[in-house]
Amino acid sequence: MRMRPSEERRERAGKRLEDRTARFLRRVDAYLALLPGTRPRQMFLDRQIAGWEERYARFIASDGASEPVLHSADPPQAADFVMTIAGLARRRGASWTMIGVAMMADPNRQLLDGAMLSLLVSADQCCPAIIGQAHLLYYSGVDGAEDRLEQALGRLRRDAQGLLDAIAGVEAAAKSTLLE
Repeated sequence: MRMRPSEERRERAGKRLEDRTARFLRRVDAYLALLPGTRPRQMFLDRQIAGWEERYARFIASDGASEPVLHSADPPQAADFVMTIAGLARRRGASWTMIGVAMMADPNRQLLDGAMLSLLVSADQCCPAIIGQAHLLYYSGVDGAEDRLEQALGRLRRDAQGLLDAIAGVEAAAKSTLLE
């Protein structure tokens, strides 16, 4: 069965994202193996996480202009940062013996990671929309436009519900992971 063009693009983007993030995290894992103990590894990962969070903040604030585009068909995306930060944080929180294949092979952990990624993406998409709608309501007022107010509040509810659904997904995945 042939995929639709939108499905093909999503699949290619997923492979690209996985490859880009996986390549970087493999280099990190190789470097971590060279460090003499737990404390130096934790310090290295702390610095990496702080640096990537700073880059991500600049990326979001500049609408992506802060990062160079090495390939026009493959520009950096917010998900690249999210996946990298999550991978580094996972390594920071894991014992050294859990890093790498053993950690990634745990299906419960993969379920939780997927739910957390969904939450991050949902927050990344919903929060600016919620903030924008709230600003529009505040600055434009509702003078005699009851239907406009109801429409704006409806959009806010839908955006907020999407975020609440993503939070519920993380809670459910965390409970199933912690119970096993």
